[in-house]
Amino acid sequence: MSTLASPLVPSDADHASRAAPTTRESDSRFAVAGALGFFVALNITFAVANFNLSSLMTPIKHDLAILDAQFGRIEACHAVSALLGLLFFGYLGNRLRLKSLIVAGVVVFSLATVSAGLAGGFFTFLLAYALQAFGGGVIRGLVPVWLGDLVSPKWRMLIFGIFNGSYKIGTSISAYFGAWLAETHGWRATLWWSGLPGLAILLAFFFLREPTRGQSEGLKPQALQRQTLRDSMRLLRLPNYLLHLAGLAAFSGGTIGLVWVASHFQRAFGITNREASAVVGFALLCGVPAGFLGGFLGSWLLRHHRHGYGLLLSVGTLVAAAGFFFSFQAHELASAKLFLTVAICSFGACTGATTTVTLEIVPIPLRLSAVAVAGVVQATLGTALASEMIGILSDRFGLARAILLVPALFLAASSAWTLLSLRQWRSEGVASGSSQ
Repeated sequence: MSTLASPLVPSDADHASRAAPTTRESDSRFAVAGALGFFVALNITFAVANFNLSSLMTPIKHDLAILDAQFGRIEACHAVSALLGLLFFGYLGNRLRLKSLIVAGVVVFSLATVSAGLAGGFFTFLLAYALQAFGGGVIRGLVPVWLGDLVSPKWRMLIFGIFNGSYKIGTSISAYFGAWLAETHGWRATLWWSGLPGLAILLAFFFLREPTRGQSEGLKPQALQRQTLRDSMRLLRLPNYLLHLAGLAAFSGGTIGLVWVASHFQRAFGITNREASAVVGFALLCGVPAGFLGGFLGSWLLRHHRHGYGLLLSVGTLVAAAGFFFSFQAHELASAKLFLTVAICSFGACTGATTTVTLEIVPIPLRLSAVAVAGVVQATLGTALASEMIGILSDRFGLARAILLVPALFLAASSAWTLLSLRQWRSEGVASGSSQ
């Protein structure tokens, strides 16, 4: 690999401060397996609680008399609160142990989910759901850094493919069993049962040992200095990182549209909430192996060609855009289900690359800041804005038209990552030519 400066490799200062890994944690498969197992279980639990809003949308709207625009506002507030949680935990992550912060976040998330089941109106439900998102900020803000410090770059995309793919397992569980529980025991009981497992899973966390920053790349702990706001502003001078942020914003806006798919199928095909949730659950379940396969192939085929990660994201989101468009335009449920499955499998196969690029496109000391800034952009310009727009457009023009914003956003993400891949490919070509 060339030693020329590149946004996808650490800076010369980072290389100078490296030493051969001497700790057992960096090479221990047990440490990696234990951490990955815990975070996968936690991610599934978070996904079940988060995606419940999709399978419970109809009964909650009926019970609390909520309009589509108000439901979109709930999702928007959820995104903004997740942003605040990410910034809060990310700020403390540079000063306190990640382990204690993750424990605090999981406790807040779990108790807030249970509290949402006690809500008696729109504002109390919004408050509880926002508090849930605040606690969930630890998943997006701290877990990627923990895993990045523990896993070698060679296998990082595979690990993130497994971790991100596990979210689809949780959303599938939520789609299937959330609607069933709501039908048999009510939507409140569904939220209670989805909030409690996080506290039980947390017991296993105390057996994990927290890695040191940069451990997987042999970076000496004393070489890492606390990053100031001025240091973090360096991120805004990295063109490739800015392109990646644009892709992430559009990607997040598109994925939040999945919350509305079950409701769209109910209205478009006249099926029940449980039947529509089952359709979405089936598509999400099919996307699970696609995420694992994409992570494995990405680690195996693309680790020597970093522009391949951007290309994978570009192609995956482009196919997803086409799949969602044809699914929402289909006149038969079977066709809509087929195209929806293709779309979810397509963007699911490249989900692991989103986190991989975020970590590897910046110098090691700026990783925590890079994850935090990415979360800010995803929550504000992506999730919150898209949620608000879909809700408002649905009340004004109908959900069948409003939901077309989803494929449009995936198309925008594909365009941004295409430009990123081209820039990386050109940089690799220059570096290769200079080294000969």
